[in-house]
Amino acid sequence: MDKIIIEKNNTTRVQIEQSDYQGQGYIDIRLYYLDKDGEYKPTRKGLTLTIDKWQEIIQQLAQELSLN
Repeated sequence: MDKIIIEKNNTTRVQIEQSDYQGQGYIDIRLYYLDKDGEYKPTRKGLTLTIDKWQEIIQQLAQELSLN
């Protein structure tokens, strides 16, 4: 998975990335801000879950959305 970047406004964006830690895959969705030097830095606002948990969330959302 490539990094997915969604621009929220001129100084804030949401970044979605996949990573591995001790053999376990994770998906991280995090808010980033533009610092005074023009670099995007991560904030504490975000969510990191195992790939299995993200797949479970996506499946449940798909079921809910198809029922409506």
